[in-house]
Amino acid sequence: MNSKKKIFITGLTGFLASHVCKILLEQGHEVKGSVRDLKSKKCDDLKKENVFGIAGARLEIIEADITNKKGWKEALEDCHYLIHMASPVPKGDAYFKDLSVIDTAIEGTRNVLEAAAGVVERVVLTSSSAAVIYPGGKKNDLFDFEAPPLNESDWTKTESSLGEIGAYSISKTKAERWAWDFAKSKNLQLTTINPTFVIGPLLSSKIRAQSLSMIYFASAGKINALPKQRILIPYVDVRDVALAHVTSLTHEQAPGNRYILHNEFYDLVDMLEELKEEFKPLSLKWPKRSVPHWKLKLASLFKQDAKMLLSLMGPSHEKYRPINGKKVNEHFNFSYRPLKDTMRDCIQSFKDIGLIK
Repeated sequence: MNSKKKIFITGLTGFLASHVCKILLEQGHEVKGSVRDLKSKKCDDLKKENVFGIAGARLEIIEADITNKKGWKEALEDCHYLIHMASPVPKGDAYFKDLSVIDTAIEGTRNVLEAAAGVVERVVLTSSSAAVIYPGGKKNDLFDFEAPPLNESDWTKTESSLGEIGAYSISKTKAERWAWDFAKSKNLQLTTINPTFVIGPLLSSKIRAQSLSMIYFASAGKINALPKQRILIPYVDVRDVALAHVTSLTHEQAPGNRYILHNEFYDLVDMLEELKEEFKPLSLKWPKRSVPHWKLKLASLFKQDAKMLLSLMGPSHEKYRPINGKKVNEHFNFSYRPLKDTMRDCIQSFKDIGLIK
């Protein structure tokens, strides 16, 4: 963006939202963002005089609830663009079983986009790869390595899929489908960003992203062992996802497009091993690959973290269906950060803010 604009971001306290906000403020734009509770400690980092270390940053924070229609049109009326990021992300077992997140995601998207229509020039919606990677409505869709690579034309099947893929995936898919239908009916310029697991450095003083939990526990030495079988997780750097959001606001090719943001698959133990020498003596406490599958399966009956790990594990052949995240490269002249840089910066940020020593 060459000229300075005012951009509205919903869900400003989020991990990804903080990186989007930082880029926009560094570029000299004015940012207005919503939070659920202005008194929450989650807002403390945003209330600092030089937020994100940026002198003279123009940031306005308002209190607003995406499940309430009131006030959204007034909140958006002085803004040029909208980045809608706020959406429920349940933890633990609720990720699969909490049906309320489906209605909340759709209702929130409806309330915000209805207010934005005819008011802002363009909308960028944060969706998820969860709205892409289960076209058959089965958990094993991601492990079908003989199938064609997944791309932006693929949609997660939501009918009769709850028991397989869980409530969160259904919520993201239905909310994004509603957004595209609405944008078409109102001739609203819309772009959606569909990232895989978003990891990278923190800008806040607390971890608020579920995708960082396992990295934190492992790098902090709070986990003694991980499964013998490699767990390959599709990932993308938070800074790359944030840049894609910002670029989508004005890029001529962005309207009408979904963009999968996916770099590669990574295994946590492999990556920690590569960084071991750089983080001594901290790395002396890092976990080894020693837990047999049956123990993990037993632990998943009692521990939510173990259940989440088990859900990510594919068949023993350790092969996954490819995910094509290249359209964003082609449209935006975009390059993904190397995995080693992402993981190094992530762990270093834990140290910098005192989460690990």
